[in-house]
Formats: sequence, structure tokens, C-alpha cells
Amino acid sequence: MPSISEPQPEFRADPLDAIRAANRQMAERSQPPPWYHVALGLLVGGLCAIQEAPVMWRFAYFPFYVVGLILLVRSYRRYTGMWIPGYRKGRTRWVAFSAAGLAIAVFFAGDYAYAELNLRGACIAAGVFVAALVTAAGHAWHWAYRRDLDIDAA
Repeated sequence: MPSISEPQPEFRADPLDAIRAANRQMAERSQPPPWYHVALGLLVGGLCAIQEAPVMWRFAYFPFYVVGLILLVRSYRRYTGMWIPGYRKGRTRWVAFSAAGLAIAVFFAGDYAYAELNLRGACIAAGVFVAALVTAAGHAWHWAYRRDLDIDAA
């Protein structure tokens, strides 16, 4: 029987290997369902595109948007067993803030082009761009998360 001061066999391995293995498991576990980023992109892009619709439709879309976000969070938690804040410290924060800033800028540019410049279809075009941006940013966020955990580091 080993003494208390003697390291147990499972702890004799390099502690950094144990950390790397735990990070690898966390990264694999955090992988969202394949449809997750697309659904999020469609919700956010739809919010942008609907600005060209009559006011009644804009108000009708908002509860759909909120419920959609709640369902996405619940499905992610159910699928992975956890929730990772999008604005966590590290590379992921840069991806999240950059994507959010660009999406907001495109959202307002589309709304301005429609409302002030009378460009029909500007909000819809902006919504399509925002949907693609948010979808791509979701994948980039997950890549950054893996890099933060040093999984894909070169």
C-alpha cells in the first residue's frame, strides 16, 4: 500500500498531459449540433431583414426571435451538458465582439439605406449578409475556443 506522501500511479504522469487531456475533452464536448450556428444566423439575419416589413411584422418577429434564442440555448445545453459564455476571456471574446460589431454596423447600414435612401431590399440584403456573418462567426468562435484550450495550436 502506497504511503500518503508517495504519488499515486495515476498522478505520476506529467500534470500538463492531464490538463491537455481535460482541455481536449472540454473542446470535444463543447461542439454544438451541426445546425446550431445556421439557426442562430437565420434568427439574427431575420431580425435585420424584417426591418423592411410593416411595423406589425417587426413586432410580431421579436417574440419569435427571443423564443428562438431561448430554445437555442436550451438545445445547446441539452446537447453538450453545459453553456459557455460567448464573451469569455481569450480569443473568443475578440471573435464575439468583432462579429457583433460588424453585424450591428451592417444592421444599421441596411436600415439607413432603406429608411433614408429609399433603397428597397437593403434590409433584406443586410439580413442575408448578417445571417452568413453570424453563421461563420459561430464556427470561428468554436475554432478560437479550441485555440484558447490549446487543442489546435501549431
